[in-house]
Amino acid sequence: MKYYSFAPCGIETTKFCEPEVFGEWEDEFLKGNYWKDRSLKLPITMSVANKYNPGDYPLADSHLVSQKFLEVIRIVNKDIEILPTQLFYKAKELIWDTYYTIFFPEYEAFNFDKSQYTLFRNKILGLKKLVLSKEKLSLIDTSNNIFVLKETKLDVICTEIAKNMIESAGIKDVRFTELPVE
Repeated sequence: MKYYSFAPCGIETTKFCEPEVFGEWEDEFLKGNYWKDRSLKLPITMSVANKYNPGDYPLADSHLVSQKFLEVIRIVNKDIEILPTQLFYKAKELIWDTYYTIFFPEYEAFNFDKSQYTLFRNKILGLKKLVLSKEKLSLIDTSNNIFVLKETKLDVICTEIAKNMIESAGIKDVRFTELPVE
């Protein structure tokens, strides 16, 4: 089985909206694949500085996806947490349809011996080369084709099954990089 990291393509373009949390959600660190304050009112509120179309997987403070992308994720994953998210232009004007912040299951799959990285206070930083552990991957629930590496909390990994479904559905703004498995 092949595995891929995937990320928003916004980094490679000159025009993207970069949603950021604001309001009562401002103190939540959603990039870490969790949210701590379960008393916050939904939907999550995010602000954009321009009205460029956010696409299916915008560069954001969380794993933010369109309705179209969410439908694919629901097919390829058994375990996800979904939080509706509203985008506002300059934190004032509600724009676009509802998007969704997704929290994927976390699995240990990092190959510490083969990957190239820097440790800072027992956290992986400065990841130069990501290699997945063949042994650890064999323990992952096969009903979840998209997951986050538990060791980094930020790297989203998908199987070839998920990659093919995402591409077949015409999901835009996703960049895949095949990962070595050893």
